[in-house]
Amino acid sequence: MMPAEFQTMKDVEDSHWWYVAQRDAMEAVLRTSGLVDDCRNGFVMDAGCGTGGHLQWLHRLLNP
Repeated sequence: MMPAEFQTMKDVEDSHWWYVAQRDAMEAVLRTSGLVDDCRNGFVMDAGCGTGGHLQWLHRLLNP
C-alpha cells in the first residue's frame, strides 16, 4: 500500500461511513453472540488490521 493511501485511511477511519458501519456490524455480532463478555477475559487478534483503528475500537469496547 502506498504511504499516502495508508495515511488517508488513518485520517478518516473514525468518521467515514464504511468504517463506522463495519464497527456497528461487528459490535452487533459480538453483543448478540455473547462474545463481548467472553473476550473481556481473553485475547483478541485483528489479522490484517490496516491502520489498527478497529483494534483500538475493540479495545475501548472490551475495556469500558
